[in-house]
This record gives sequence, structure tokens and C-alpha cells, in this order.
Amino acid sequence: MCCAIKKETGELWNSKTALKSKSLLQKEAWSSNGLPDIKPDGMKWTSLIACLSIALMVFSISYAQQRTYNLYNFSSASGLPSNDIRGLAVDAQGIVWISTNKGLAYYDGTQIQHIPFNQAALGFTNDLGKIAVDAIGRVWMATDNQGLLCYDKRRPLSKSITYFPVRLDRSILKNELYEVFASKSGLIYFGGQETDLQVLDPNTGEINQIRFPLSKKNEVLSIYTITEDNHGILWIGTRYEGFFSYDPRTKIAKNFNLKQADENAASSFVFRKGEVYCMYYDNDLVKYNPAKNALQTKLLGEQKSKKFYDNTYPCMIFDPVRDEIIAGHVSRGITVYQPATGHQQQIKWSELCPKCELPIKVNVMLKTANGYWLGTSNGLFWYEESMNKVNRLIPADSDPIIHVFKVGDDLWYRTQNNFGRLSADLKRKISTFSLNGVSMSQVNVIDQVIYFSSYYNGLFYFDTTKKQAIRSLAITGDKYGFDVADCNTVLKDSIDGKPFLWIGTWNNGLYQYNISDKTIIRYDKSKGLPSNKIINLGKDGNQTIWMGLDGNGLLQLLDKQNFRWRQFTQQKENGGLRSNKIVAFSQHNTDTLWFSTGGSGLSAITQNHRKIFIQYYRDNNDFPHNSINDIKRDQQGRLWLRSNDGFMVFDPRTKAFIQLHSGRGIIPPLPTKTYDLSLIDNNLIICTSIGLLWTDVTGLDFSSKLSEKPIFSKFYIANRNRSDLLFGPATIRLQPEENNFVIDFSHPAAALRDYIFAYRMKGVDPDWVVTKEDPQAVYNNLPGGDYVFEARLGNKYGQWSPQIATLGIHLQSKWFQTTWFKALALLVVIGTVTGLFLYRLRQQKKINALQLAYTDRLQDELSANERKIKEQTKILEREKEEKLEADFRKKLMESELKAIRSQMNPHFIFNVFNSIEAYVIENDSKSASSLIHKFATLSRIVLENSRYALVGISSELHLIKLYLELEQDRFAYSFSFEIAVDPQLDIHNMKIPSMLIQPLVENAVHHGIRHLVDRQGMICIKLRQTAASLVIDVLDNGVGFEHKETSRLQNFRTTSFGLKGVQDRLNLLNDKSPYPVASLTVRSLPAAEEFSTKISITLPIIGFDRDDSDLQDRGQI
Repeated sequence: MCCAIKKETGELWNSKTALKSKSLLQKEAWSSNGLPDIKPDGMKWTSLIACLSIALMVFSISYAQQRTYNLYNFSSASGLPSNDIRGLAVDAQGIVWISTNKGLAYYDGTQIQHIPFNQAALGFTNDLGKIAVDAIGRVWMATDNQGLLCYDKRRPLSKSITYFPVRLDRSILKNELYEVFASKSGLIYFGGQETDLQVLDPNTGEINQIRFPLSKKNEVLSIYTITEDNHGILWIGTRYEGFFSYDPRTKIAKNFNLKQADENAASSFVFRKGEVYCMYYDNDLVKYNPAKNALQTKLLGEQKSKKFYDNTYPCMIFDPVRDEIIAGHVSRGITVYQPATGHQQQIKWSELCPKCELPIKVNVMLKTANGYWLGTSNGLFWYEESMNKVNRLIPADSDPIIHVFKVGDDLWYRTQNNFGRLSADLKRKISTFSLNGVSMSQVNVIDQVIYFSSYYNGLFYFDTTKKQAIRSLAITGDKYGFDVADCNTVLKDSIDGKPFLWIGTWNNGLYQYNISDKTIIRYDKSKGLPSNKIINLGKDGNQTIWMGLDGNGLLQLLDKQNFRWRQFTQQKENGGLRSNKIVAFSQHNTDTLWFSTGGSGLSAITQNHRKIFIQYYRDNNDFPHNSINDIKRDQQGRLWLRSNDGFMVFDPRTKAFIQLHSGRGIIPPLPTKTYDLSLIDNNLIICTSIGLLWTDVTGLDFSSKLSEKPIFSKFYIANRNRSDLLFGPATIRLQPEENNFVIDFSHPAAALRDYIFAYRMKGVDPDWVVTKEDPQAVYNNLPGGDYVFEARLGNKYGQWSPQIATLGIHLQSKWFQTTWFKALALLVVIGTVTGLFLYRLRQQKKINALQLAYTDRLQDELSANERKIKEQTKILEREKEEKLEADFRKKLMESELKAIRSQMNPHFIFNVFNSIEAYVIENDSKSASSLIHKFATLSRIVLENSRYALVGISSELHLIKLYLELEQDRFAYSFSFEIAVDPQLDIHNMKIPSMLIQPLVENAVHHGIRHLVDRQGMICIKLRQTAASLVIDVLDNGVGFEHKETSRLQNFRTTSFGLKGVQDRLNLLNDKSPYPVASLTVRSLPAAEEFSTKISITLPIIGFDRDDSDLQDRGQI
């Protein structure tokens, strides 16, 4: 969008004598119709005018300061309906309206939006001419075939266009209009081909024709242009009758007519210090002085048109700040005229836009507060001073200057092949010296000597006082490979009063050069340096030497004589060292030494009481520049940075990195190549491929405060453009179904100045939402209510404007979100809850009765089970007595075991019953039923297992699980348990003595877990298989054996589920085997362990027999 080029020709100016001589002094002769007749003052002027007309053809060329021009170019690729721009106007918000031969558009500072007249069956023409915007934002359009149109953005698009027919004497329809103008009075003036001046009152819609007395009777004026001065006087340019002034209050008109044959047109007006300037066909710029009633023509000295209008200026504007008239030519470009001096400057389109297709005709120009808009046949162009901060140009010759530096009070330059002294005005190379083909990497100036660092050729120097050819550095003695050194920074220093040079190299480390005796010393890895790759050197305000290494961080030289140093690396430093590659130092001795690394941002070294501080400053740009390779400081303290990605300015006061984009005012646009920035005193010199650009650096302000606010440009509801709502009442009122909408906001200079935006919807967005490229806010499914949308403006320097744009939005609530509906719903809920409560109360009484009946029935069943157990016990005892004497001991033990298995701890049973009763009383039938079911299952398993000496492991584990779940319920889940089985153990095909594990688990519950008061109990049962045995571990985190040990042993001895019974059963298994196969161990674990007690049982591996296959599924035998 940006184009720029240098201006290589000087200004053209007419001598004052010639200009004054050309003036046609007039006197006013009033005719009967009241209009003045402009005539030359006597015949004595005839010969003088002829002579001076020839004199005007001779121009003195003054080669004034040459400059560059940066312009933005908008085309159809940017969103314009067409590149043929017909009219321009700006409204009160700063939005630029654009008419083309293919429709109307506007530019809100972010994007160009086309107004589609053919949408919604409007049926209006898109072939537009000049336009005007009135005080309330309506756009008035002159068309070539449809008369006068008005677009009102306050109305929906389908109703936004109004057609005003133009009739002469209220009969003949006229549609070919050239001009429309919105006056300060609110009236709309317009005209065209043979229409006379027409005036429209927008309030009534009435159109009146204004007739002026003409030289030819019964003719109708063709209106070209209409303008209003500060006094409310209209100036009207016509095609055949020159131009008129018309006072709408007094109805008095004056005609200014050069009475040329054929075309006698006036096309545009500007006003300066009470004078009127007009572009007149074949007379270029004409000036009228009302005080003297004098008309002066041909101020620009243009030739007459060879073909109709081939050498004319269709439009012009006046810049009061520069006191310049800027005129657009039909083909040549722009002419800048200074009325005070008569100087003029012609800027060709080939220079303004070298890539544009020529010829380009300037159709219309628009002056705004910040710059100029040019509407042409090849798109829209924008120029403003902020984009041309550095525009003074010294054109380059065949060997462009790539670096400017100062030696003493003189300026010096360097090109790719040469160097020399430069004149103070930068225009002339005073001397030229060859670099002798040596490729130079860096220039260092010390005193009056220029040192050239080369790539792998050592160091060269040039003494400006002797002005001899450059020479390699003279070295006495061993050179230590200096002839092939890749040199960079050269710093002057002194040791014991002797002058030295420190020379950094990429490949050979650091050199110390004695200026007096020309000897050199090399410090590299062999002398302790971490690396030979020294990228750069720096010196701080304390004269301390710093070395920047490639990959090894930063070195501070502590002792120059003995070469002692301290290293700072990224690993050791948590402050400002963000990379171990140090790229560049600032070359100025201040309290702060700035340096850059291989990453983005800058770091600073400061010292306080010999303590080193390294501070890092982050580059917060979206795309920060990396590897800053040059740091320069201006006299305002700002740092000018060159990186691989471009140029920046860093202000230590604001901590902001300002990227200098090409074509944005300082760095010229591509394809111009920028080599370097030089700061000489207060001058910024930019070395480019087209020459030297320079300016006073004090005039470059990067910290201007914002005081503007955004504008709301578009409003969409469910993809429907309802931007008209933005121009109605202060608060937008929406229906409930319109709760999905999009708000576009912008600023007329947003894209041109890299503005950013932030927005929030109060009550919806928790904080400001920052947006840059697409300033748009989208909201979906908002509930009804009153909202306030806010937007604010910021810049790339991190500053935000205090001005906030607000937009009120009232979203009507849906019927189910209204207050009356919520109240009704609340009453329904209260009634429903009350009814449910009463119903629940009745149902609870029925449940209580059923629970009581179920409890009685359960008590009967438990009593029956108890009697059955007792009867089975008696039967078993009788069977034991009938056994043979040889098996007496074995049978006696088995019957005891069966008796053990057939009995349960009464206290445990009673507690279970109490829990069931509690659930029944609490109406928790579900929990009571679950508890009964578990107890019944446990009782069934106990009864079934009581018939067998050995049972399957799965059945035993099931019993243990039920037992622990009942105990959990009993003790209010004060403990948890886990049963862990080795995956290699087949619990479905192995058996163990029944009820062997349960006593140990019961012991863990009642004598370990039960006494815990400060933590959650935990029981873990682990089963694992070794090579020849089965190991069962019971672990708990209870109080352990040391807690009330006497009481606990007594419990072991008295309870039927004690350790003694388990030990006796294991002894029985050992008696059957020639060697011990079963064992029981009890161990207290250390306090650091997760558990406090561990009981382990070791059993032989016993599998199911064939005879047991019918019982294997139940896991019992």
C-alpha cells in the first residue's frame, strides 16, 4: 500500500518581476445586470502583456533541497469498488467517503467498506461523480445518469437511498450532474451539464433553480464545481462562462469571465488570505484579489492544451501550515505552488509511484487535518507528514555511501570500495581513498585515526592527519596470527600510563596492542579464555573492558596487567543475560553499558559499589527483532538499534521498542535498500541505495500521548448489517432474538499509524480485550439486560488514550427471563415442593410400618438360625465321641474347629443387629437391607464352610470381605481394608483350612484399629505364592502390641478366634507331615513403616482333587 520515490529535479519558480508583470490589473465596470465586467486597463498594457507572456516561458531553476515522498496507495485489491475515484469527502467522525464509477465506499481507518446500491432491489446506479457529506452525515452524490442521490447511513440499507429528480423550469428532467456541495447553512447545492445552479432544502425536499445573467440569453449554465469561503460566499466554476461568486443571503452574483472561445471552464477553488485561487482552462492557476478587483492568470506558466483538457488541473487544495497550493494534473502528477514566493515544484507520477500504470489522472483531492487524499484514475493515495519525517535526500552516485562517521569535527564516509571525507552538507565527497579490495567488517575511530576491521585480514588504519593510503597495522615481533585475524571492535585503553589497543577477533581471541612499541600480545584459550570467538568489545563508564563471546557469555576484565576476568553466563545469571551469545555493545561511555544477545530485547550493565547488575528489557512487539548487531545512542538518550530484521528505537524511559517499518516515515520503503543509520550530533543520517536521507533527530518524537477515541463503524445482527442503529438514539434497543451481534470499531488513522484497540462489555468481559488487526467484538447468546460496550485506542509505544468510546445496548429479555415469569415460576416451585413434602410424609409412615414388620421377621429368622447352629453343634460333638481312639485327637480338634466355625462372636452379631435396628429407625431401608443381606451371606458361608476342613481361597476371601464390610459399618467406617492377591496365585484351584484368616483379621480390628484416635485405620491382606508354599500376610496400622500389651495377650487367650487357635490348627497340619510345612509369625513393624503390625501364615500348597470337582465351583471342600 505504500509507495515512495525520490525527487531528483529542482524547484521551478518564476521571478517576482515576471509574476507581477503578468498580473492583469483590472477595474470594475458595472453593467446593467449588476455584474462586474473584468477588462485590461487600457491599450498600454497590450504590448507589455505580450512581452511578459514570452518571459514567462523562461524559468530559473533553483536546486533546492531534494527529498523523498512516502504515500499509501489503495486500489481495488484493497477493497475499492474501482480504481477510478470520482469524489472524496470526510464526515464528522473522520471517515473518508469515496465515490467511484462502480459505487460508493468508505474507509474507516482499518478497511474499505463498499455500500452495495444493487442490494435489496434498490436499483440505483453505481456510476457516481462528486460527493459531499452534510453536517448529520448524509452522503450526497452527483451521478452521470440518475441525477442527485442521497445515502443516509442512519437508515436501514433498503431505505437508505433517496433519489431527487432535477427538472429545469419544473419540466425538463436533467440527470447529468457534475458537482454537489453541502453548505454550512444545511442547503445542498448541485449542478451539471446545462442545469444552472440547483439548491435543495433537505428538510422539505424542495429543489429550486438559481439563474445567473449570462452573456448569451436563454442559455443554461453547465456547473463544474461549487465551493464556499469563510464568509458564506459560494464560488461556482462553469464550463463556458468562467466562474461566479454568489451570496445566498443577498442573491448577488458576480461573473469572472476571460471569454475564451469554446472551453472557458473553471474547475476548482482555494482561498488564501482573502484571495481566491481558481484553476482556469488554458490559464492554469488564476488568482483573484477582491480588495484590488485584480485577476492574475497563468501563475504556473503552463502551455495551452493541444487537445481538450490534456494539460489541465482538475483539482487542488491549500495547505495553510505550509502556505502551499497543491494541484493535481490530468497526467503529469502533482504541482506544489508557494503563493508567497511564486516557487513551484513538479512531482511526476513516475517518481511518486514507479510501479503504477501510467498515465494517472488526478480527479479529486481532499485536505484533512493530518494530510492529503488524492483520488485518481489509478486508485486512492494518502500523504501525511508523519510518514515523511525523514525526507531530505542527497542522491547517491554510482558508489553509494553505506556508512557515515565523524573524525574530529569532520564527516567521513565509507562505500563498498572506498572511503573519504564528506562535506558538512553531505552533498559532496571531498576526498576519496581506496580500500584496496579489502572486505571491511567494522569501522572504529580513535583520535584522528580510522581503524578498519577486516574479515580474516587483520586490522588496517588510516591517519587522517597524514592522508596516506590505508595500511595494515604495524607489528614488531611475533604477530600471533594477527594477519589472518577476523577483527571487530577496537578500543583504546591505557595500562600504567601507556596507550594500548584492545582488538577483538572472531577466530583468535583478544589482542592487546602497544601503540608505543608496536608489540602485540594474544589472549586465547591457551591462556584461559573460555573461547577464541570474541564477537564484540565494550567499555563502560568506569573504563572496564567487557568481552562478548559466541556461546560463552560475558567476560568482565578485572585485571588488565595480569589478565584476570570474571565470566557471566546464562546458567549463572538469572537477571539480564538471556543468551550466551553476546552480539553488540553500545559504544558510548555512560553509567549504563547496553548490550544485545542472540535473542530479542536489550540488556544493561550497571555497577553500584563494585557490584554488577544485569537488567534485561523485553521486546513486547508481536514479532520482536532478533540479534541486534548495532547500538547507537542519540543526545536524547534513545538507543537506535539495527538487527537482522530491521531497525528499532529503544527509549530507556518508557522501556518501549519502536520498530521502524519501511515506508512509515523514517526508513524508506522497499525496494530501497537501507545500509546503516548514523547519528552525528543531532542529525540522523540514513545511508540507502538511493542516497543519504537526513533529518534533525530532536524533531522525532516517539512518545506522543493519545487523546483520541475509536469510532463504531459497523453493527451486525446475525450477519445482517444494521449499522444504521449506531447513528440513532444513544442506546441501541434489541429484541430478545437479536442477542447475537458483532460490533466493528476503528479510527480514521488506525492502519496508517499502527493503532491498536481494546474493548470490553461491562458485566460480560472480565477485563479489556486487546485486538490489533481486526478490531471487532463478537457476542453470542447474551441474556436480556442493559449493557455498556467500551472501546479505547492505543499505540505501538504502549500508550493508551484516556478517552473511551461507549455504546449503550438494551437487550429485551425473552418471555421466560422476565420478572413476572420468574415470580410465577417461583410460586409453582413452592407449591410443588410443599405437595411433594406432604406426599413424602405419608409414604414414610408406610415405609416405617413395613420396616417394623421386616425387623420382626428377621429376628425370627435369626433365632431359628441360632437354634439350628446349636443343634448342629450337638450333632458334631456326638459324632466326635463315636470316632476311633486312634483318631481321637484329630477328630477332637476338627470338631472343635467346626464348633469354632459354627459360632460367631455374639458381640459382633449383636452389633450388627443394633446397626440394622438403627437404619430401620432412621428409615434407611436401603442400608438396613444391604446390611441384612451381607450378614445373611456371611452366615450362609460360615454354615457352608463349617462342614469342610478345607475350603477354596476364593470362598475364604469372600467371607473375609463380608466380615470386614460388616465391621466397617459397625465402626462407622473408621478404617479401610485391601485384599491383595498375587496375579500368579490361582485362588480358584487352591484350598486352605477354613476360618483360618478371619481370627487374625478380627484381632487386627478389635485390638489394633479399634484403639486408633488420631488417624484412619487400614488393614491389608496379602496372598502370595512362593516355590513350595502359600504365604498370607495380615497387616494393620493399629496401636501395635506395645499398647496395653497385657490386656491384648489376655484377649488372645480368651477369644475363640485368637492366635493360639490358629497356631494349634497349623500344628495339626505339621503333625501330618514329616517336616514343618505351616507356620505363624507375628512382628511389630518400625514406626516409619506404613503398617505397625504384620502377622504372616505360611501354608503348604494344596490343590483340588478329582473328587472335589463338584465342589470346586463353590470353592469349598
